[in-house]
Amino acid sequence: MIVEFQKDPSSADRWLIVEEGQLQVGAYMPAFDDQADLTVFWRGLVGVKDLHKIVQAAEGALTKMKGDLQGTLIAYGSSRESLGPSSNVSAYLETPSKFTGFGAFRAELRAYAGKVVLWANVTDADQVNDKASSDLKDGGENIGLSVSPELFDGPVRPVIAAAIAQTKRVESGAVTSVLQQVSRAMLDRGVALA
Repeated sequence: MIVEFQKDPSSADRWLIVEEGQLQVGAYMPAFDDQADLTVFWRGLVGVKDLHKIVQAAEGALTKMKGDLQGTLIAYGSSRESLGPSSNVSAYLETPSKFTGFGAFRAELRAYAGKVVLWANVTDADQVNDKASSDLKDGGENIGLSVSPELFDGPVRPVIAAAIAQTKRVESGAVTSVLQQVSRAMLDRGVALA
């Protein structure tokens, strides 16, 4: 099921949520900009180790297309720490204990093929299962990946699917189906994906 909503009725930005069983994934595409990135967002159980795997997979996808990867990692907590630029941003996340006291992260990866931006607020099981704060329409997401439409319909979609499956603890088949619905919904709304 696809649910459309608008955070600002005066805006033509495209917001939608795709629901399949218990799986809920949101998507956002700014209006009037053919070059805008598609952001896929969801609520999941994510720690620094999970972020390491997701960033490493995104680096691999970008490098396979057309190398020359550069990126940065920003960690937010009582202070802000920025690391990079580096061609191996995932290496920063190999030792989770280095990030004690940091609750949010943003990894920005750039290569000739395009850009991938991952942001996440680390969570525990109680936060993820809190129904009062988990509705995507009300800002309940804690993980998001922004990519160009070409990368979404290309090599980064499997990275997004694996990230959702990993952090939602669901089968990858359901995630693949939901992401296909996101793609179709955006096409139906005039967004050209690859």
